[in-house]
Amino acid sequence: MQKMPTFSELIEEFGASSLARDLGIPPVNVHSWKTRDSIPSAHWLALVDVAGRRGMRLSLERLAEMAEIRGRDK
Repeated sequence: MQKMPTFSELIEEFGASSLARDLGIPPVNVHSWKTRDSIPSAHWLALVDVAGRRGMRLSLERLAEMAEIRGRDK
């Protein structure tokens, strides 16, 4: 079974500045998410859309699983 990535790893895969541009938000916001290892759920739909446009597989269910695992690890 493949290890579930962290939010920080996911942001790294997208590229923080590039992701910020695609989401239409300031890069400092995405860099903060990476530092906190968290992505606000209000951005999840847009993130899934960006992933699809980049040919990446990402779903709301996967993001929810990542959040659940993160919560257990705290």
